[in-house]
Amino acid sequence: MHLPKAAKWQLIDPRIFCGLLGGDDPPFGVMEINFSTRLGTCWYGWKSGTISNMTMLGIGKFTAGYTFGSKTGEFEATLRDDGYLMLKFSGDYKDETYARPLELSVWSPKRMAVLTCVGNPGWPGGPGHSGLVADHMTFNFQIVNMTGHQSGWEVEIAKDYFNKSENRARPIVIQELNMELVSAEKAMTYIQGSMLADEDYASSGVCSQQAANALSAAVKSFSVGGIDTPLNLYQAVKAHGFVTRSYYLWHPSESGDLQSRWLEEISEHFYGEPMSTGPSCLGW
Repeated sequence: MHLPKAAKWQLIDPRIFCGLLGGDDPPFGVMEINFSTRLGTCWYGWKSGTISNMTMLGIGKFTAGYTFGSKTGEFEATLRDDGYLMLKFSGDYKDETYARPLELSVWSPKRMAVLTCVGNPGWPGGPGHSGLVADHMTFNFQIVNMTGHQSGWEVEIAKDYFNKSENRARPIVIQELNMELVSAEKAMTYIQGSMLADEDYASSGVCSQQAANALSAAVKSFSVGGIDTPLNLYQAVKAHGFVTRSYYLWHPSESGDLQSRWLEEISEHFYGEPMSTGPSCLGW
């Protein structure tokens, strides 16, 4: 899961899982972090401490330092899709444990776009793929997983996603959205709820349906009825009138024998969309 705007977690004492009476207590019981300021507070009972020196390691991962009374140290944290935080401590306290979510507020991006991939890797005649771009990240509902802490949503840095060889080799149509008409916070609230509910690909719909659901939450008048393919979603978003700019990203020289096919797809289904030659969502 991507990091929220702010969150509160309760630490779980790792000793309860192995029945050991020895060892040290975790340095604090609850922590609350504001990821916008990269600062936080930790406490146990009436005693409190601070969390600072935060460094982002990637999607849903960070390190931070803590000071709690005479105890100091650092921890590395990974946020799961079910909201639990996996923790590895170093310093005065050395152990691994996890923390259950008490509160998770929603991050609200400043810009959003719909992405429509033409075709599928290894299946040129496939329906393609739908996803969302929010600021510097992509949100794609595409993972088939039946575990309780990994949903069908895959969150990646946008530049990393678009620079994958399979995505450079096929056109990806981008529809940048009018943020005066779209509630980004409501879209992210839907996606976060879907992650926490452990919704998986196929059992909880496909990519275009979940992207449409997020947009429906963000735009009151947007209906998801009949949207079950990437092309359906592209057409519905275009018809709805909340696109400020649209174009496609593509590196034709990397398409090999499929170059002519992709040109046909663009001409038939995405006629009039220009190839991006200037600033695009890659620069968000």
